[in-house]
Amino acid sequence: MIKLLIILLFNFSFAQTVIVSGVSLSHDNDVAACIDSGYGGDVNVEVRLESLSASLAYAQSVGASMVVRSTTGASSYLENAYTYYPDILVVMPSGSNSYINVFDYEIPQVIVATGEGTDSNHTGYKAEFVDDNPLGTEHLSSFSNGVIAGKLLKIKEQRAGTWWNARYAAQQTATASTANSGYGIINVNNAIAFAGSLPDDPIQDPTPPDPPVPEIGIVSLTATRDRDNITLSFSADNAVTYNIYRDGVFLTTTEDTEYMDTPDRSENAISYYVTAGEQVSNTVSFNYRRYSKIIFKN
Repeated sequence: MIKLLIILLFNFSFAQTVIVSGVSLSHDNDVAACIDSGYGGDVNVEVRLESLSASLAYAQSVGASMVVRSTTGASSYLENAYTYYPDILVVMPSGSNSYINVFDYEIPQVIVATGEGTDSNHTGYKAEFVDDNPLGTEHLSSFSNGVIAGKLLKIKEQRAGTWWNARYAAQQTATASTANSGYGIINVNNAIAFAGSLPDDPIQDPTPPDPPVPEIGIVSLTATRDRDNITLSFSADNAVTYNIYRDGVFLTTTEDTEYMDTPDRSENAISYYVTAGEQVSNTVSFNYRRYSKIIFKN
């Protein structure tokens, strides 16, 4: 008795709520039945007749992990789905019941795009996964969509991982009959047992992108002289380091905005310029003799 109670509590601890977001109670109750069919048991499904965005917000508020919407329009819902991923997975058909592919994006996407059947004659064209409609012989993508959602839910629970963990295992072990059936029909048992390495989630990059580097502004340069010492003053918006050149020859790199140079020579002509990134300053040139007056030629 105690052992049975422990098993029941263990199974319950993995139970996840699924939201069916739709427009018809009868239709979406059938979708819920198909989720149970794909899962292989009863799933805690709540049907809500509202927009997908409203269902996603509600799913987040109740801790649901999946939203299933068995209507067309997946392409227009990508932005909403990204907002809640990876905590909540959206599963939608990629085509219509008139066998028209309406999801023109690369697979996989943030939305799991599904289809009915296994070849291009059904709605499974350009889908991540396909499956049959368990409620009849007609090729209705709404109900195969529910089956696929239930299978993914089962895999995620049994593997105790992320949605990407479940999806990738399903992809690697599914059976595709044609090139037009995506990864094909999910084999739940094989996906649960999949022991291959798991790549990074291509939908949620684990490495945040580097922040954009501000563009460096124009470098301005002036020069003054105190006896034999020449002081260069320079600046540029967003510059971190500056490279200093005398007569076209590199002298040094500095993070300061001033640099003092004492040329060891007595030639008349001398010039300087400074670079920051790809920006090059104006050139300052003058006649240079020790203890002589600077005559600027700017």
